[in-house]
Amino acid sequence: MLKSLIELLYNLSKSHKLIKSFKYALPDKEAGIPYDKYPLVFVEQPIITNYMMTQSGIIHYKVNIDFTATKQNLENYNVKQPTVIDIQSLMENVAYNFLSKIQNMYKDDNDESEWNVVDYSILTLTKWFDDNADGVRLSLTLSNKNPINFCDTDNHFDPDKEFNTDNILPDIDLNNPESCTDTFEYKLPDFKL
Repeated sequence: MLKSLIELLYNLSKSHKLIKSFKYALPDKEAGIPYDKYPLVFVEQPIITNYMMTQSGIIHYKVNIDFTATKQNLENYNVKQPTVIDIQSLMENVAYNFLSKIQNMYKDDNDESEWNVVDYSILTLTKWFDDNADGVRLSLTLSNKNPINFCDTDNHFDPDKEFNTDNILPDIDLNNPESCTDTFEYKLPDFKL
């Protein structure tokens, strides 16, 4: 299910006329790297998944999606200098485009991968990432049918299975204690004054 969610967001990014690139990563690892092309859709890890016991068969996915751009990467940058609020408003519109597309994409009752927008919020972003991009973060909760067949869970477990525990710890030769020592050449000597 996670793969289909990421593929959905990737395909929406690829087909949106304004978006130039897509990333799925930890925000501190790959955000704002010099080769990013803006406007950018950045799907943040981790994605939180939870199963609602009150709604049998439904799984909720909570995902943060950053829609960002820099002034230099917008059309007509040389004609009119966009402000932070101009970029945030533009990226907010893109976020609403995504919301609308997701909500209306899988309306077929026979479709097994029907996504439903449960809840969302939008947070403005200023000087975001290393590239000082501006935009919005869409915090989105989606629901989908649980793909797990609870009737066949026993097929995934073997009560007789054993872990291979060979050589987890090396044997210690108690007759030769020198084999248990090691000299740490890199440590400074301990002086007492």
